[in-house]
Amino acid sequence: MSMMLGVILGVAVIATAIMIHEAGHLMAAKALRIPVKEFAVGFGPRLIAGKWRGTVYTVRLVLVGGYVLPDQEAFDAAPAWKRILVFAAGPAVNLLTAVAIVTAAGLCLGAPPAKSLAAGFAFLGLVAQATVEFLQVFGVQAVGGPLAMSYGYGYMFANQVPAVEMALVGATLHATLGLVNLLPLPVLDGGQILAALVRLKPTSRAYQLVLTANGVLIFVTFAAIMAYDAWRIVTRSFPGM
Repeated sequence: MSMMLGVILGVAVIATAIMIHEAGHLMAAKALRIPVKEFAVGFGPRLIAGKWRGTVYTVRLVLVGGYVLPDQEAFDAAPAWKRILVFAAGPAVNLLTAVAIVTAAGLCLGAPPAKSLAAGFAFLGLVAQATVEFLQVFGVQAVGGPLAMSYGYGYMFANQVPAVEMALVGATLHATLGLVNLLPLPVLDGGQILAALVRLKPTSRAYQLVLTANGVLIFVTFAAIMAYDAWRIVTRSFPGM
């Protein structure tokens, strides 16, 4: 039972991290007066829906995901700097959340506020360095997606890992989500920022092709990661299992 509770906790942690990421996009768009049609937590069929201040807020069946759907005409007509801020806001709130978690953990352990805050920002650099070193040692095959991370939380919960350590794992999730999304790849926020920086016009055919490719890549990547995670859980082929 404890393992199952841990998996549920893991799903909740991941869903929260993604929701915070998408909330960053939403808040930036709202602040810049770009209309947002929908704010979704999850993918697939709607489970819950409600409208507030012109935006439909939905919870969908597959909770490990989410998106913000702006009014496309208004978004395309917005200056490049506004679009850049909207894309950058998602990763930014994840990074700030990671800093906040580490700072809170430091305070709980009795560290002074200034040192706790400094440790929070230093943590981001450590996560970036550790991620590169991890990939160099273990390779991409050791990387896990949403199901793998949920399984990992289940394992920690079942083995009674201290709450502070589990919180730091959550901070690592936020930091990784923020840093990875800043990579200049079409499927990520960094790719969209790069497109705006090189002044690729929203109405151009090239930009529309980028948007189409972006949508296809998101769907294919998410489906592939979920399938790979499920296969490794069933076959118990995670590194160290």
